[in-house]
Amino acid sequence: MATGSHKSSPKKTTAPAPKNPRNVRWELTCLEKFPPIVDGSITYKVLTDGAAHVEFKIKTDILMRNDSDLINDVEEISFIFESEDNIGKSAPTVYALRHDFPRHLSHLNPGSVISLPSLCLARSGLQSIYDTSGINGCLERLLDWLNDAKTGSFYEHGWEPVPSIKIEKCVLGYINPVELQEYAATHSNGGFAFNVATLHFIGNGTDKLFIQAATPLIDREAPEQIDCASQAMRINKADGIPFHTAIPSVFAWPPRSRIEEDTYFNRWQTMTELTTGLHQTGLYDAVSEAFMRLDQGRIFGEASDADKRSNKCPSSYKMAQI
Repeated sequence: MATGSHKSSPKKTTAPAPKNPRNVRWELTCLEKFPPIVDGSITYKVLTDGAAHVEFKIKTDILMRNDSDLINDVEEISFIFESEDNIGKSAPTVYALRHDFPRHLSHLNPGSVISLPSLCLARSGLQSIYDTSGINGCLERLLDWLNDAKTGSFYEHGWEPVPSIKIEKCVLGYINPVELQEYAATHSNGGFAFNVATLHFIGNGTDKLFIQAATPLIDREAPEQIDCASQAMRINKADGIPFHTAIPSVFAWPPRSRIEEDTYFNRWQTMTELTTGLHQTGLYDAVSEAFMRLDQGRIFGEASDADKRSNKCPSSYKMAQI
């Protein structure tokens, strides 16, 4: 006979769903455990455009001597992800939130004067660091950046300089830095070289112009390369206006024996600043000679090595007709 003595199963309870997805909780936990981050300073929010913002305060090294006020002992930083789903997959972009954060540092990404200062933490971006070391690798890189900026030791520690410019004032373009560096390395006495940079009009007006200067450098001893370059310049007219599809590009480099102790180019925004910078880096004479050769008429070829005063170029090669 059944006695009904068995006990009923306890009622199951359902734990409340966590507020943030697992990938977000993981990143926030990593930030909380990073010692330089100020306790309780981390906030997380997703904006209406879908971008996910992680903001926090981070402590920088305390200096024995206060030689610079560029970086504060505590800085407020924002990690911005394109979306919440991208957290854990794609590296964040890094911004300084302090309203008077210095904008003349050479290692800020280009941006408008009203945008937040964007920190350039790696030459090729943070993705490779994020892939191998996660958010902790990005935090370590950020801390190194802030401490080096604080002590003025960017150059000594090998940071890649990035020009501080107003992006809305620029015509964008592309070069092949590897080829240029390798070419300069094989011509260790310094000098200059030319190539043909092609112009691409994305829209109406020069505000939509893109310059493709990753074309090979011209070997002035190779007639076929000279002919191709000259032909590209001759046909590049539209309605009688020259330089519609291509322009000559000049690459100049110093001798290997010259060692720079500082960076200059990040302040080159006017012709006066450009001239001053070329003098400072020892490139003024090389660039001047390159432009003199261009002005002779025949852009590439045997005559380009002649002295301007004795050079007589065929009229078909005159700059005005190319």
